[in-house]
Amino acid sequence: MPKGRRKGATRKGRTSRAGNQTGVLPSLTTAYRDLLDQRDEIDRQIAALEHAITTMQGSASNGTVVGISGARRSRPVARRQSRRGPGRPRGSTAKGYRKGSVKALIVDTLSARGKAMRVPEVAKAILAAGYKTKNQTFAKSVGIAMTEMPEVKRVARGVYKLK
Repeated sequence: MPKGRRKGATRKGRTSRAGNQTGVLPSLTTAYRDLLDQRDEIDRQIAALEHAITTMQGSASNGTVVGISGARRSRPVARRQSRRGPGRPRGSTAKGYRKGSVKALIVDTLSARGKAMRVPEVAKAILAAGYKTKNQTFAKSVGIAMTEMPEVKRVARGVYKLK
């Protein structure tokens, strides 16, 4: 503590922490509530405009809404339910993976070999089957894909087989 000052004394022009909070805190909370009310009103107006645009099928109904600033905001487009069922994309194989995808080729490679394979071996077999990629770490991507597949079982570190 500097010499010449009493304990608890403040310098001129400064207020204590308690004195500062008593005057400022209520005004800040009031301003905060006012901003929240304004945000709720703006959200209601945006929802009304989006509904009007959707019902009119105007030029902005292609999935993007242009705001006042000109920035585009993506909005989900309602799509018709397909008869294929959930999780079955168009052109999928029997295992549920798109034909020609890495996961479909992993299943094909492991089923053709019939026994456990190391990740680099699977990656080389996929590339030999004609899969085109510019991925510099393709074997690592294959290993990650194999961990996400429920029909592929990990036998040892870096070694996988079909269940």
